[in-house]
Amino acid sequence: MKRAMTENAKAKRAQQILSAAVELYKEASFEEIKMIDIAKKVGVSKGTLFNYYRSKESLFMEILFTEYAKRFNALNRRVQTYETMNDADFKEFLFSEMETFLDENSIYLRLNAIKNTILEKNVDYDMILKDKTELYKNGMQLAITISEKYQALTPEAVFDLFMAQNSIVLGVLSVSRTPDILKTGIREKNLSGFEIDFKKRTLEMMDIYMNGFFNKVHSKA
Repeated sequence: MKRAMTENAKAKRAQQILSAAVELYKEASFEEIKMIDIAKKVGVSKGTLFNYYRSKESLFMEILFTEYAKRFNALNRRVQTYETMNDADFKEFLFSEMETFLDENSIYLRLNAIKNTILEKNVDYDMILKDKTELYKNGMQLAITISEKYQALTPEAVFDLFMAQNSIVLGVLSVSRTPDILKTGIREKNLSGFEIDFKKRTLEMMDIYMNGFFNKVHSKA
């Protein structure tokens, strides 16, 4: 008789599945990857894969939530290096962290870009709501920690700022993704205004937003 897997063994297998999917995603698009490809890479049957993740979308959402957790952990470590914060400190904190993840080919940004349009269309909602609840809790805890360092801000204002930051990043990412054939035409026609440096433009847009953000914060003081 085949023995049932222990909880530790199940967790290890789930992590193997996620790691295999990440490795495939480094070389292929979400659409190109099939569940059978992931199963083969792990060395399990396709049926076994679906015992862990009900859909490909759920699997990749779990990867995205793992990426969110990594980012929150990095932010928490970074904020602890400040005893207190002023405007300049807070801006440096945000922008230095942005420098580390503004790679349009990163797993984090690629999945974040398709979260609403693709991933959330066919997910295991119990699993995702659990992950979202944990994400919100961790996000608010980070916001509270930041507001304790930078007392001009409430935790709610910090949380809203990160939401705005995410919108700016994804907005610039969307308009900067131009097919190679169009890039060639743009250069031939000297339409330089349509050539967008994703990282540079995102930081510029965030800088503009932050100037307005600080004005709003201090006008209420």
